[in-house]
Amino acid sequence: MATPANISGLLRPLFLISIAFLLGPTVYAHDILFYANGSSIVGTVEEIGIDQVHYRTTSGASEVKITVEKRDLSRIVLEGGQVLEFNGTTGRSGSGAITRSS
Repeated sequence: MATPANISGLLRPLFLISIAFLLGPTVYAHDILFYANGSSIVGTVEEIGIDQVHYRTTSGASEVKITVEKRDLSRIVLEGGQVLEFNGTTGRSGSGAITRSS
């Protein structure tokens, strides 16, 4: 049975995606990066490497390029709706796997 805590946990990502969708035509960025600490940012993902993700976002009138460690991200929702979920582990042995879901 769904509890209020479970429902609010499910609604938060949906709310953030809805806001990003509504703002989409007015901002350049189209991807949403969800950090492991619960925060999120709208930006344009440029590259997903073995240990890092490179993306661009705007800050005021300036465009900023940011590099983030994959271990700091929980998932990315790309412009087309593709979801990339990270398992939170990275390393030289090929960990830091990405799970694709729709």
